Amino acid sequence: MKLKKKALIIFILLLICSSLFLFLKKNSQKEIKVEFDKNLYISAGYGIFLLDETEKVINSGEIAKQFNKGEYETASKLLQPLLNQSRVNEIPAQKLEIINALAIIKTFEGKLDEAQQLYDEAQEILNSNVELSNKCIAAKVYNNLSLFYNVNFEREKAQECLTKALENPMLIQDPLVEMVVEFNLMEVESGIDHPMGAPRYDYLDKAKKMLNSEKKLLGSNQVIGAQVYIFLGDSYISTYNNKKAKECYDKAGQIIERGGEWYTIIWLRMQISLGALYINEKDYTGALYECEKALDLAEPLLGEENLIVANLYRNIGAAYIHMDEDLQGIEYSFKALNGYKSNASRCGLWGNIATAYTSLEEYDLAKEYAFKSYKVSLDSEYESEEKYELLLKYIYNGINPSEDFEVWIEEGLEKTEN
Repeated sequence: MKLKKKALIIFILLLICSSLFLFLKKNSQKEIKVEFDKNLYISAGYGIFLLDETEKVINSGEIAKQFNKGEYETASKLLQPLLNQSRVNEIPAQKLEIINALAIIKTFEGKLDEAQQLYDEAQEILNSNVELSNKCIAAKVYNNLSLFYNVNFEREKAQECLTKALENPMLIQDPLVEMVVEFNLMEVESGIDHPMGAPRYDYLDKAKKMLNSEKKLLGSNQVIGAQVYIFLGDSYISTYNNKKAKECYDKAGQIIERGGEWYTIIWLRMQISLGALYINEKDYTGALYECEKALDLAEPLLGEENLIVANLYRNIGAAYIHMDEDLQGIEYSFKALNGYKSNASRCGLWGNIATAYTSLEEYDLAKEYAFKSYKVSLDSEYESEEKYELLLKYIYNGINPSEDFEVWIEEGLEKTEN
């Protein structure tokens, strides 16, 4: 009897030890220690939104003024009747100028289907008129068509158009238009190399050289001068040289101030970059001030799905999340998603949303958006998959699932649809 009792006690002890061993093994596999550094995951938006030297493309006057003010509908109404004039239809070059101008207005107005139809018509005119295809107007058409593609995040097509524009033999006769095309190509190539807008450090020398040429050509007093200064400022942000970036934005601001309401859109573009600068400096109140001031003008003027407005929403959301006002940060980040049309451009925003939900300990919601970012980062050489994997490790600990981390990641990626 005593022997049976002793055997039973030994059996129970072995059972307890084996259970404890399995428990410890399971939890040692699950336990992933990772610090949640909120600031590590929040990304700001840069104002990647190309403008054209519209005084040259649309011609000076009321139409160009309305375009630069962002009054696209008004500009369109002024320009549309010109297409119905018989004398315009008799002269292919004049018709092409008007179609080209109207197409870029429709692009910025967000009426992309109408813009596409106009560009198709312009292409037909060029294909049927060899002489016209070798004139400067052809380069202007391809330049504007590149902006259409860039708004749609089809940057390789935009690059093709700008390359074709630079090959135009008559472009050399108009150095201002040539500079605009070169600048737009630099912007597009930067967007191809760095889809989220930074870093741009490898474009610093090229931008400086262009700025020196622009000073000789224009006295640094045109839209293109402001654009190059803003681009240069963004490049300096990517090298953490905030002082130099601020100097560039100040110089762009001086040009914009001289242009007045003509330069409304380029001013909005600069405010996005200023917001990113202040976020970089951890001056979140300053970022909110600059971006909200711009949003008051941009939102009613351009609409909520415009890319300029989306970049402002994004920076406002990022600033709020940094300030631990996560619900407001989430609200503005979701608004920003409407203006971004590709997964590559949404990746950072999804990361911001995941970060805010993690901070609120809403781990299931955080998991959904963190996996979206992580999945995009795996196919991108410019997004840090390590950053999003760290965020997912923290979320994993918060959810405390039964699976090992690697299994949990695999299952999460399979279920994620971007």
